[in-house]
Amino acid sequence: MRTEAETTIRSREPGEELRTMRLKLDLRAEHLSKSLGWSLSRISRLEHGSRGATAFDVGTLLGRLEADPPTRARVARLIEEHDLGHYIRPHHHRLFVDARMGRQDIYVRNAPPQTTFYIHEAALQAVVGGNKVMHDQLMRLRFMGTWSHMDLRVVPLSAVGHHLVRSPFNLMTFDTPIDPVACAETDTASLFIDDRDAIKTYKRHQKLLARIALSAEQSRAVFAYWADIYDRREDRDDRGTDLA
Repeated sequence: MRTEAETTIRSREPGEELRTMRLKLDLRAEHLSKSLGWSLSRISRLEHGSRGATAFDVGTLLGRLEADPPTRARVARLIEEHDLGHYIRPHHHRLFVDARMGRQDIYVRNAPPQTTFYIHEAALQAVVGGNKVMHDQLMRLRFMGTWSHMDLRVVPLSAVGHHLVRSPFNLMTFDTPIDPVACAETDTASLFIDDRDAIKTYKRHQKLLARIALSAEQSRAVFAYWADIYDRREDRDDRGTDLA
């Protein structure tokens, strides 16, 4: 059982909305707290998603931050919903694509997060965009695999047990006191999970993948191998088919 001081993925969502609105107004938290007659810690708890936030506090803050009606309704709904250990966030396709592209910037910023990616070998054989695109993508993976903060590992088709992980997922870990969060994406929504029993399942999946995946060095060799395959296919396509 979580205490009120702890946060969940659902409780942090309205907190992030409140913080984003404050920053858009270029309003410092200290000034906001003084204008409401609140303590700075009260503002901090609301923005960080501490459990136990009241509808009155959130409504007061929404009014002070000049939230529009749709935002008020969305945040109020999040506050009123029961925390079930997961949170479904619908997304518009264009926004979803933009978010995925923007996510790549995280890995080239200062102090990027430590990341490990497990890539099924079948994905390297599924041609998307043509041979040149596949070659370029695989070479990019080959070089990204040398970054100190990124571990790219291939799960070979021959690995025993690879079929036990039936769907892709992200498992994100944070500094204390924030619990891990798992995320699974679909075309129309993302499912965020922080139920502690569910997280144990994803951690078991992670350990399985770590056990059956190739090493980082072996994986880079696989990326280079398939990049060469697509490069030769591209050369063949450029020459065209010889006619007898």
